[in-house]
Amino acid sequence: GTDELAWFFGVVQPGKNHHRASYWCGSGSLVRRAAVSHVGGIPTETETPGFQMSLAAHEAGWESRYHVEPTVLTLARPDVEGYVARHATWAAGNLRSLRTRRSPLWAGGLSLGQRLSYLSSLTTYFSGPRQVAILAVLVATLLGAGLPIRAEPVLLVSAWGTWMGLAVLARRGLSRGHEDGFQAIGNQWLLVGAYCSAWLSLLVPAGVAASLRTPAPTAGHRHQRPRLRARLLLVCFAALLFATVARLAELVAPSPLPEMSAAAATLALGGSLALLALLAGVVARGSRRTRRFDPRFSVEGRAMVGGAHVPLIEVSEGGASVRMDAPANVGRPYVVGLWLPGLDGTVHECTVAAEVRSTRPAPPPQSGHVVGMSFTHLSPTARDRLAEYCRVLLPARVAAVATDDAPPGPAEAPRQGGRSLGGAGRKRTADAG
Repeated sequence: GTDELAWFFGVVQPGKNHHRASYWCGSGSLVRRAAVSHVGGIPTETETPGFQMSLAAHEAGWESRYHVEPTVLTLARPDVEGYVARHATWAAGNLRSLRTRRSPLWAGGLSLGQRLSYLSSLTTYFSGPRQVAILAVLVATLLGAGLPIRAEPVLLVSAWGTWMGLAVLARRGLSRGHEDGFQAIGNQWLLVGAYCSAWLSLLVPAGVAASLRTPAPTAGHRHQRPRLRARLLLVCFAALLFATVARLAELVAPSPLPEMSAAAATLALGGSLALLALLAGVVARGSRRTRRFDPRFSVEGRAMVGGAHVPLIEVSEGGASVRMDAPANVGRPYVVGLWLPGLDGTVHECTVAAEVRSTRPAPPPQSGHVVGMSFTHLSPTARDRLAEYCRVLLPARVAAVATDDAPPGPAEAPRQGGRSLGGAGRKRTADAG
């Protein structure tokens, strides 16, 4: 799939095998007990025990190898606040390793490749401060007198376009089809506050960092919005919007702002409007309330809605998404017929009562509208069929396909005197659609 976890488990972790630096991803993965005992057990004083334990094992001379083979299916929280909180926890825990005696900067026993691999993982979190710096420069440019560099406009646009095009091509090539470029850019801006707070927790004393940290969501408890992290994105958006409006107003009426050349104003306003459009989508996504609490699984099936056969896109025990030719009014009730495969190898029809919860245009190249529905009444038979399909049959098929499609890893000779940390097996996550 083109999701973030597929990119990490399908590209990043296998790539770390070349440097013997793939790390254990915690529960749902396999690791040798001898390696855990040798380093004194799994750390409990950190939010990322897998990362810290792998670092300690590599320092002690153990080698690791990541095997692209699903061992367990897990479910990720289907809401934005869970996504931000999860990444904030990873960022804070991993960056805190820089302040320990096993820091990749000075830990003994690490090869050069392992050291660089760990540090490259940590540099991912630089994107938060870097994006804030980009916005600060753009706001200063709009409220100031011109561009912060001296260059001909044509040369500047050519250089910027070439750099951006090569960056997009490189990202697409390195991701090997596991990542959607536009979605990845939006996710980076969504996490800007989480990454900045992680760097802040690294730089301030541990006691102060603990008081600033938002507790992670737990089972049965709907986590509050990560307001401290979301506020930074909102402040950046508001500052850029104010600077853009002020500069546009200066073009039509006198204002106290310094005058800018036409070329500088065009470049700055063009960049700010593009960023505002992107940030507006990210802010809207971050502020959207998630009504769905059960993950939906992508399927390729059919359903009957209002007497017409329509494609079934997603399904869960509590709702489904279908693609219809025309939009449906939110709140409209439907009687929906579903055709679901069973464990006996046959396809079973079940009828449920549903209510429209959302409708949106289908993503291109598809036509029509994606209509999301929640089931309002299920017969005992329909409930059993949905549970059988979502809990047993579909996860088993996903695991089987992922195992068959997994590329074989390169043969790897053990390091002289080294010991194998074992296969950091893959944990496959089903995200909500």
